[in-house]
Amino acid sequence: TRYISVTGVQTCALPILGFVVAGLLYTAVLRVGPHGVDVPRAAMGDRVVSGDRVLVEPAWMSAPVRGDIVVVDRFRGVDAALGGSSPIAGVGRIVAVGGEVVGAADGRFYICRRLPDATVGIQPDDECENPSELLYLRTPTPAFGPIRVPPGTVWVMSDDRAATLIDSRVYGAVPTSAIAGRVVAILTPLARLRIL
Repeated sequence: TRYISVTGVQTCALPILGFVVAGLLYTAVLRVGPHGVDVPRAAMGDRVVSGDRVLVEPAWMSAPVRGDIVVVDRFRGVDAALGGSSPIAGVGRIVAVGGEVVGAADGRFYICRRLPDATVGIQPDDECENPSELLYLRTPTPAFGPIRVPPGTVWVMSDDRAATLIDSRVYGAVPTSAIAGRVVAILTPLARLRIL
């Protein structure tokens, strides 16, 4: 093999250096760009199930908003509620943001601007609404709340509200820093491949 010297470096070292740099860049992109995540638990009806591999658009690329299906990373308080060792707490839908009051009565989820008096129930002065969840809700919402969502957090719930509780009703409000990103698509199994 002949080596040609280019400013003291042999040309066979250049391709190796190129592969090393490409590998480092690829690894960096996988950590901060869109990437696949294995779902350890979910109660999203047939939308996202445990064992799916989903494509996640990181939160820094576009901040998730109410209605988005998101991947929730582990955070303080989730270990006691869910146990396990997965770096991901689960997948759910953002239904409320910091400062809002959430709860459910008569099978319907509600969001209020003011904290209702639990002894008298929801009153017109509480400025409550029942957002339409017809497009995604699989089961009625069991009664809970009212709960004020703290600033800097979101309230995440499953679409199958009668399933085993693996959402904010168990582990509380989710810090926005624990939202890994928005679920864009299901990658595997191939029979479930689709954009969400």
